[in-house]
Amino acid sequence: MSDPERSQFLISRPRVPTNEAARFVETRVVVSGQSDAVYSERRDSFVTLQQGKREEQISAEMWKQADKEKEELFDLIEQVQKKFEGKGDNRISDIELRRCKWDQVMVQVQETSRQWKSSPRRTSRAMQCIDKVGQNSEAFKSWLELLPAGDYGAIISGVFTIIIGAASRYTKVEDDIFQALAEIPEILEHSRRYVMIYADVRDSFLEKRTFDLFRSVLRTLSHIMRFFKDSTFRKFSESLLKQGSYKEELSQSLAELRKNSERIQEEANQCQAWRLLRQETMLRQTDQKADQGLHLLQSIYHFLLTSPMLTTNAEAQRVEGDALGRSLVSQAIATIAASPSSSAGEQNDFVRNRTGRRESAATKRALARDSMRKAYKLLTLLNYDPSATSGEVDSCLKLGEALNEDKKSRAVAMIQNARFREFMAEYLASSSLLINGRADVSSAEGLSPLSFVAAKLVRISERMDSSSGHPYVVKYFCNQHPPFLSGSAISPVVELMASFLGQLLAQMIEEEFDVDLSMLTKSHWQKIENSDLKTLYDVFRELTYQLPPKSVLICVIDELTRYEVAPFIKETDIIVKRLTRLALKHDEIVFKLLVTCEGRALDISKYFTNQTETVDLGAEVEPDESASWKISTMELNPIVQSVTVVPWNQIIGVHGFGADASLCIPNKNLPSYTVNVEQLSVPSFEQAYRDFSEFFAKYPGGRNSSAFLFQFVFDKADHATEAAAKALGHKVRAQFVATSGYNRLAVYNNYAGGEETLEDIYSAENLPRLTALKRQWDPRNLFKYQNPLPTQYPNN
Repeated sequence: MSDPERSQFLISRPRVPTNEAARFVETRVVVSGQSDAVYSERRDSFVTLQQGKREEQISAEMWKQADKEKEELFDLIEQVQKKFEGKGDNRISDIELRRCKWDQVMVQVQETSRQWKSSPRRTSRAMQCIDKVGQNSEAFKSWLELLPAGDYGAIISGVFTIIIGAASRYTKVEDDIFQALAEIPEILEHSRRYVMIYADVRDSFLEKRTFDLFRSVLRTLSHIMRFFKDSTFRKFSESLLKQGSYKEELSQSLAELRKNSERIQEEANQCQAWRLLRQETMLRQTDQKADQGLHLLQSIYHFLLTSPMLTTNAEAQRVEGDALGRSLVSQAIATIAASPSSSAGEQNDFVRNRTGRRESAATKRALARDSMRKAYKLLTLLNYDPSATSGEVDSCLKLGEALNEDKKSRAVAMIQNARFREFMAEYLASSSLLINGRADVSSAEGLSPLSFVAAKLVRISERMDSSSGHPYVVKYFCNQHPPFLSGSAISPVVELMASFLGQLLAQMIEEEFDVDLSMLTKSHWQKIENSDLKTLYDVFRELTYQLPPKSVLICVIDELTRYEVAPFIKETDIIVKRLTRLALKHDEIVFKLLVTCEGRALDISKYFTNQTETVDLGAEVEPDESASWKISTMELNPIVQSVTVVPWNQIIGVHGFGADASLCIPNKNLPSYTVNVEQLSVPSFEQAYRDFSEFFAKYPGGRNSSAFLFQFVFDKADHATEAAAKALGHKVRAQFVATSGYNRLAVYNNYAGGEETLEDIYSAENLPRLTALKRQWDPRNLFKYQNPLPTQYPNN
């Protein structure tokens, strides 16, 4: 479909969408995958132009079904007008029926009310009915304005204008006629909620109910107009002969109108409920993503705060990283070698492809292959080596083991800093944070404690894989890439940006993303090959917009002050300016930019303008003798969470880690003799263990019994052990009852062995209340297993 066609459709459609956001998208934005998309109120979504036209056609055809009844009513009105014309009443006959509006009806209501105030022949009931039309006009007028364009609303307004305007000529009209007329707007007044909903939501089902209601109104008005057409001024008695059947038909039409009104209210409420449900679902999904993102950041901070920072498995991590790097690079080279050469087509602007096109499955597969080839080509141009970045982290963690107590204290001070905690675990939005260690770098030796914390943060983040998902992580440790010493012709700042781009792209490939690099032109590819800093950043920025919404991307730059020297000052300034701006404006994902400096950042600090974006650790941090303990022994290992859905008949086994297997042993008896205690008695335990020792010595068949739970295990055929176990169970339990703090035996229901009384399990004080509840909620004793409550108790 051409653009002029779409523009013509938007201009000519009967109703402009009330959704302002939809109107904005229609006129300002091209919807992805639908270049000719238009908004459909009936679906509350965007559809193709062809689908939009089809919906309007279906709607128009439905309303045309009422054209015959509408024209018949127009014919009746014109006949009545001619009757008035013959009697010289041009005031009513001059009304333009097909352009009549409700405002004209209200003028007639006011005029008729004024005349009737001085007319003794009119009944008070008829006057009340006409007044009621005026009182209930607001919702009815709003409803008429919601009818399709044309004369759908005009015909109804025309009937009301004619009848109310001519009412004074019929002195013997029964009040039922005026009561029926007044009831129509009154019914719509009671359906005010539907009118409000229909004004906001043009649901297809609601439109169908509106059409049915419109036809009911037409039929009722037709009955009323036939009365005026068939009546005469002088021989009104002739029409009175027909009042019996006429009034019955009028009553039936009003009943149908009320029924359709009830249906439409029900449909409107259901429509609104579905709409609210969709909105609530969207909000819940958004909140869920936000909650997951926040939980993810909180988990990372928690593990950083409590992880063993002095114990690392650096060697294993290094080998793992090397293997991944070799695999990824080899795969990239092999893929490129096996693929036909291709170059990206020239485009005018470096922008994301937001339009999208509907492609065939074969085309999509071809595009996916082309995207993958471009992604691996980009990795090759970047000289990306994942083992190098992993090795940097391993090196920092290894060197961190040698930190002295002062540096450990500074590491703890950074982790426990309130602003760092807020940045990592409390503020779910893209943000940046600069941490200045304010150490005397001229005399500093060894690894910076901030570098150690940064490395630990990276490692924890990379390994985080919880129910809330995992973050994307890019990192660069400038102290591992000192300027002037690498011998590379490429600026270290360019290497930093190239590393970021390679890390993010590699993670997207690993996640099997359909990476879109179609924005890259020949010129861009050439600039990347020439290590153009701005182009590298632009590609990195574009990839962040291809991450799933509400994803968490953690960007760590450690010791960036090393590059605040000539000739790298300008490039460092460019990168920090752009990354902080990205953190400020990125609202599609959570982009966390962390920059750490052992000393103090110089010129780049101007981009961390907000006080909450900068942390200056004290120049002197009080030595903390417990720093090593806080860093390494707060918690030995991260918590692992696993959520699994299991069948009901496996709950005990899964929840108890297979404990049900030890409780259901073939050909074994497992009697237990448990007891509740309010206090523990050491002498009782000592005596119990002595008794169990004697039992184990005399009865080897019972040595699998538990002296702590007083649960015995023995063969069913071993009657001697069974008798000894029973005697010992009663003896030990009696000893603990005597010292338990209770005045009698008390046992939990789940641990009762079967010999206990109801009073032992539920207590005599609670049984009357519990049995009363049992009679109320379970009179048929459905819950009858495992020491059930009775429905009657002697004390009830």
